[in-house]
Amino acid sequence: MSIPRFSAPESLYPSHGYYAAVLGSSDMTSAAWVPAVKVGDDGGGCAVECGPCGSTCTRQCSSLCNPTQSWGESCCLSSEICCGGKCTDAWHDPNCGACGKKCSTSGLTCCYGACVDLSSNTQHCSACDNNCANQPVKNMICVNGACVCPPYSPDICGGACTDVRFDGKNCGSCGNRCASGSCSQGKCCPPGTYLSEGMCCPNGTFGCGNKTCCPAGHCCSDGRCKCHGKCCGAGQDCCRKSCVTLDSDTQNCGACGNACPVHANSTATCDKGVCGWRCNPGYTRCGNACENLNNDPQNCGACGKRCPSGPLDSHPTCSHGACNWTCNSGFTNCGGTCKNLSSDPQNCGRCGTVCPSGQTCCGGSCVDLNTSSQHCGSCSVACNSATAECQGGTCVCKPGLACGSTCMSSTEDTCCSSEASAWCSETEVCCVDNNGNFSCAYDCDGCEAVGAHCS
Repeated sequence: MSIPRFSAPESLYPSHGYYAAVLGSSDMTSAAWVPAVKVGDDGGGCAVECGPCGSTCTRQCSSLCNPTQSWGESCCLSSEICCGGKCTDAWHDPNCGACGKKCSTSGLTCCYGACVDLSSNTQHCSACDNNCANQPVKNMICVNGACVCPPYSPDICGGACTDVRFDGKNCGSCGNRCASGSCSQGKCCPPGTYLSEGMCCPNGTFGCGNKTCCPAGHCCSDGRCKCHGKCCGAGQDCCRKSCVTLDSDTQNCGACGNACPVHANSTATCDKGVCGWRCNPGYTRCGNACENLNNDPQNCGACGKRCPSGPLDSHPTCSHGACNWTCNSGFTNCGGTCKNLSSDPQNCGRCGTVCPSGQTCCGGSCVDLNTSSQHCGSCSVACNSATAECQGGTCVCKPGLACGSTCMSSTEDTCCSSEASAWCSETEVCCVDNNGNFSCAYDCDGCEAVGAHCS
């Protein structure tokens, strides 16, 4: 029998639970109410409640519901929804899956909470739950409320819809299996090909508009092959993922990948698939090279016109198509000849400056190599002016500074050994080891520290 719901005292409602009357009790006081335990679902969407251990479980449902509370929500069956405070059938109009949703106004039918077209819905063909997938013949679709084979698979072989024109397992007739696995227009495709767009295309290509097979990487539009996403125009070919014109493309001249060579000062050309080149502006073709006739000494003013050589230490030049010459680097034009003003005693420092007898031109200055501390004996030898001077073309120590072949810094320094040219500063002492090697230290203790003794 149905069990009525009772309202328990408000003080017995905690915020986190529900309460129910224990079956068999007529006293509705607080002592007769115990916490309810929701232990499952009865399969119809209603909650099953139990009281204390040993009491009988019962299905507590009513026609009233409250969608804002979890308890009220569970009162409706899985085929119902809560509309207007009452559990309402959700699998038929006028509340198909949602309150107030009526399928018939759109010419559709409500099937299990969804509006469908019974004339074309494969799962609900002519009636709800009449699924074409459950028919004896596989692959059927719903057309005008009947399960039939689709137009693209009009034949029935082995209990399934197929098209014997293109089915490799039923090519031309049921059971005719192709060795290649591909069938075109009811005939098996030969080895190395496969069915694509109704054609037997070689492996690595694909059919295009039932007219041609396109290479991999192309695409098809209006029966023409496209090149990596775009259609090549008239007279173009697909090369390296790009549409090119083999008649004029310098990187693909006459054939894909045939790049035309580039000459210095020129631009490559491709004319009717044949490579060529033309000189850049300002240059003229001379044989197999592009030359500037305005400044090329080998083609000055005209191809092959070589400028003559100039004087010694010069080179020919061409300016505005006219020949001339200029001195090499480090040389100066002195009256039609090229001179080195740094070393020429007849043109020392400037054209026409002659060094006096006995002097040499060093760095553009006339000097006496016998006495010049900066150029002692030769232009490249300089004496240390602080300790030596030039005498007879040789650097010699100033008086009191000689110590063998070296010069000391000061007359206060100590020459330890003229033979060894060893000396120490005025604040140091000379040290000598048992092998006769000299060194310097601040005192004799320092000499001993390095295994030597004061000399």
